[in-house]
Amino acid sequence: MAHTPIVDADGHVLEPPTGMAERAPAKFRDRIWQIVTRPDGSEWLRYNGGERPANGLALAGAGGMSAAERERARRGEMKYSEVRAGAFRPLPRLADMDGDGIEQDARWPTIRRNGVAFGEAITKAGGKVDVVDLPKAGIRGNSHMLMMDRNNLEVAALIQRWLEQQGLYR
Repeated sequence: MAHTPIVDADGHVLEPPTGMAERAPAKFRDRIWQIVTRPDGSEWLRYNGGERPANGLALAGAGGMSAAERERARRGEMKYSEVRAGAFRPLPRLADMDGDGIEQDARWPTIRRNGVAFGEAITKAGGKVDVVDLPKAGIRGNSHMLMMDRNNLEVAALIQRWLEQQGLYR
């Protein structure tokens, strides 16, 4: 039988329970999406000054778990922090994909191709678009949440230099 590669067309890495708030400036932390644990052990989603129960969010990260665990998540009985590590962290996610026999993730090349095509259409209509490939610019290890990444200051400096070159920032 011929080998049939499996391509993941809709896999997701979820927001880590506190990862975005840990990297945000202190004055914004109460507004940033985050999971907080109350003294009774319950988890709550804090976002933009409000809070709501977070257990229902666990279902988004229950893929790859047993049917019983997925059902527990569906009923809202699983904490967001109890889903598999691959739901939040890249290296365990790669291990999950390998264990599932997934050879490629089709989303990001497609998203990039669509973005570049959109930029080309703007250019063709008389607009100006600059596409920045961060690895080619010497900046590596980024996700799609650039300002949440550990090297966010490098990315911000690159954007600021571009703004200066366009005469939009001094």
